[in-house]
Amino acid sequence: MTKRLTLAISVLFFFCLGGAAQAESLFEQCQQKKRDIAEMEDQAKQIDGEMADLDMQIRDLARKKQELLREKANKSREKKRLERKIRVDRAMMNRSCSGLRQCEAYERKIDQLKERIRPLSERLRRIRQEIRERGSEVRQLERETRKIESSYSKLNCDGLVAGQSSQSTIDRCSDLFSDWNRMQKDINSLQSSMSALRNRYRSVMRKMRRHNTELARLLRKMRASCGHSDRLADLRRMKEEQDDFRGIDDELDDMESSVRKIRTLKIVKPKLKKALKKKPVLRPVKDKRKKRRRRPTLKKVD
Repeated sequence: MTKRLTLAISVLFFFCLGGAAQAESLFEQCQQKKRDIAEMEDQAKQIDGEMADLDMQIRDLARKKQELLREKANKSREKKRLERKIRVDRAMMNRSCSGLRQCEAYERKIDQLKERIRPLSERLRRIRQEIRERGSEVRQLERETRKIESSYSKLNCDGLVAGQSSQSTIDRCSDLFSDWNRMQKDINSLQSSMSALRNRYRSVMRKMRRHNTELARLLRKMRASCGHSDRLADLRRMKEEQDDFRGIDDELDDMESSVRKIRTLKIVKPKLKKALKKKPVLRPVKDKRKKRRRRPTLKKVD
């Protein structure tokens, strides 16, 4: 009996302890759940605020869309007005400015002409430079020939007389002739060079003639209709340069004339002439003492 009572008391005590522990765990669970719910409620309120902001942005975007649509419509009307004005102004321009379009066409032709003329002009400039170089050689030859001519004349190399002219004079005259003889090679080379230059010049000018005809035609039309164009000055410069190139022929003529003049110098190989015997001269002899005429006698004059 006593054992049964003890067992019953033990079972009752066990159940009492388990119930207390279970009651404490439930409390904590409820508290945690309460906190979780409060946190979710806060999140829900935050989402409400964010949604309100989004609704405001949507309203702002709707207003902005309407503003942009109105602005687009205004731009469309403005564009149509401009297109109408462009059509009207273009028609007026086409009527009043047709001459200017012709000037633009002339300007394109000027550019094309310049490209065709450029290589020929460059060749003519090189020919002129060579002419000037040959001109320096001609002037040098002229100076040398004047010196030879002056010395030849002073020494009277054409009138050397055996027994009367000094050996130094004879030698100097021979040297002058040798110098002159050597110069003939330079003169021949110059003449050949000038002939080649003239042939090259005439060949280029034949090709240039057609371009010069077009140049004159364009210049005449530009002066008549396009006096406002800056390209008119380009045409004038081209015309002046072409006129200047035509003077090359005169430069060649002057050079050839100078060389021909050098050729005319007569420098011959010195030759000794024999001394001429002088004839006796008859002179009357006067007697100062008697002061009377005597018969003339022969007297040799040295």
